[in-house]
Amino acid sequence: MIILDTTSAPTFRAFRTAEGNEFCYISEGEGASLVFQHGLGGSIQDAWDLFGGLNETHLYAMDCRLHGRTKTIDEKDFSLQTLVSDQIQFARKIVEKPHLMGGISLGCLLTIKACLELPDLIKGLVLIRPSWPDPGCDVDFARARSEAAHVLSPIFNGPFDDLVSHLGDISIPALVIGMHDDRLHPIEFAKVVARHLPNAVFHEVPNKSQLPSEYKKSIRKITGDFLRE
Repeated sequence: MIILDTTSAPTFRAFRTAEGNEFCYISEGEGASLVFQHGLGGSIQDAWDLFGGLNETHLYAMDCRLHGRTKTIDEKDFSLQTLVSDQIQFARKIVEKPHLMGGISLGCLLTIKACLELPDLIKGLVLIRPSWPDPGCDVDFARARSEAAHVLSPIFNGPFDDLVSHLGDISIPALVIGMHDDRLHPIEFAKVVARHLPNAVFHEVPNKSQLPSEYKKSIRKITGDFLRE
């Protein structure tokens, strides 16, 4: 483990894999462990902005490949399975102990996929504004998908369509959060995910663009309460 930056909060760290990749991550706070994955085009700063300093919480977050400060050997390897494998490796090598895992947008998809492969480590889910649960759900999936196609095309070749069919296999507690007027993450997506998870609760939060302070405050309170349950 190497400390990359000690001049700002949080402290950016890195772990190297056997393949020579160097993943940037943060590990901040004390209390219940929450591993949080940013969305496409985001970074660990997104996790810090939402949850930094949250009471009784040890926050872990990692820049996925091609994002933030992470450096990888093969920049063409950006498949869904590779991203999930990176997250699993991070959980096993850095976090190690049982924890809650969460994400926002694409990070929700990675979290759900990782959860199916890490039943021994993940004890709860925090899914904020999930995207792409299933093209058959009752939303205009084709429109939402086409709006983001230019950025999602590198990973949209993966097996997304069967995601909902696997949610019933996840029995751990889950928190699902959605908001209205969210074009790339329609609230119906979040409701579909929550409905198919056997032990999920759903919460709606204020719109981020319209009420940014209330959005952040609501997510922190809802998540904090969930972590303490």
